[in-house]
Amino acid sequence: MKKDIKIAVASGKGGTGKTLVATNLAYLLSKNKKYQLFDCDVEAPDSIIFFSSTQKILEKNANIMIPEINPDKCTYCGLCADYCEFNAIVIVSQIKKAIVSEDLCHGCGLCSYICPVNAITEKEKPIGKITQFRINNLVIKEGRLNISESTPSPVIRSLKKEIEPDNPAIYDAPPGTSCSVIHTIHDVDFVILVAEASPFGFYDMKLSIEVFKKLNKKFGVIINKSGEYTDKIKEYLKQENIKIFTEIPYDKEIAHLYSEGKLIVKELPHYKEKFMELITEIERMLQ
Repeated sequence: MKKDIKIAVASGKGGTGKTLVATNLAYLLSKNKKYQLFDCDVEAPDSIIFFSSTQKILEKNANIMIPEINPDKCTYCGLCADYCEFNAIVIVSQIKKAIVSEDLCHGCGLCSYICPVNAITEKEKPIGKITQFRINNLVIKEGRLNISESTPSPVIRSLKKEIEPDNPAIYDAPPGTSCSVIHTIHDVDFVILVAEASPFGFYDMKLSIEVFKKLNKKFGVIINKSGEYTDKIKEYLKQENIKIFTEIPYDKEIAHLYSEGKLIVKELPHYKEKFMELITEIERMLQ
């Protein structure tokens, strides 16, 4: 693969096996060259548990900029409150009071930009942590949203700033189709969509596919927990001319290994061949 390729592993819902695919793929790709694995599921990051003997090489805060309103400059015109999409600012002009709710603020900076009297400055507020680990050729970069915080996207943006541009990367995306997913995949070269073979998995897979098409992303599908609903998913993907990479069965042995934080390409060698075929097929689709 090209040296700066970025691949996201996504899913329409939680619990499809997205992290299983991301971690095993990153492990294989890092056997012969330096690779980066970004855990962008910042509300519940867990990629690191599949890699023992890692060395922590960096830890720092992920911050957003929170407005501070100078009462000596503020005219209480209410413009900042009117433009705030998140209702994080309240202006009570009768008593000349400006209130900023840090819990509601998303740190977009619009209020300080539009203030006509330059009464608003900004201060840093930590909302999460960025941690980096290394094991052999693999650098694992994890974002973790602080408990009680509700805005994962700024942590994802901070995490992605840690990319080494000359080294390829795997992004373990958040589940679903929310803003945090868009922030993760908007600049990637390819998306692997992991679909669960169930009615809910089928519905959420279709939502994800709509998003990928709107973003003009190249993508293919892995069907996980393959079972009685698999044929319906395959029929739909065939109609839409969407590539199916492989199927992973609903297997107790895989579930047991996953629960113990073990990589299936190490414990079940025939899956190494499946993942190597996946890598070859992605290379072909990107040509």
